[in-house]
Amino acid sequence: MNANKFSEIKRILSEELTNLGINTCYIASFNDINDPLKFSSLVFACRGNEILDIGENINFPTCDILPEKFLKNQNQFQFVVQALLSRGRHFGYIIFESEASQGSALEIIKA
Repeated sequence: MNANKFSEIKRILSEELTNLGINTCYIASFNDINDPLKFSSLVFACRGNEILDIGENINFPTCDILPEKFLKNQNQFQFVVQALLSRGRHFGYIIFESEASQGSALEIIKA
């Protein structure tokens, strides 16, 4: 995906992912790219075609993958986590979620 602004990325994701059968998407950025395993911030969340209002960036331990409140009351699901890079440097990750039965779109993203 090519986009020049984060607002473009958010719009494209919220409009197009449901066409692929992907229900939910999150973007997290590392608080310190020199120590990425410490803490991250959730900077984007969408479910269906709706961008969720997460307020200020939510900080959480990176090893948790997502803040706990986004993991509560989940049915069976699967995540695909992909690194986000800019100029060869990791700065965060993107998480795609779908029901466990909808693996085909996630397999495309993994490739």
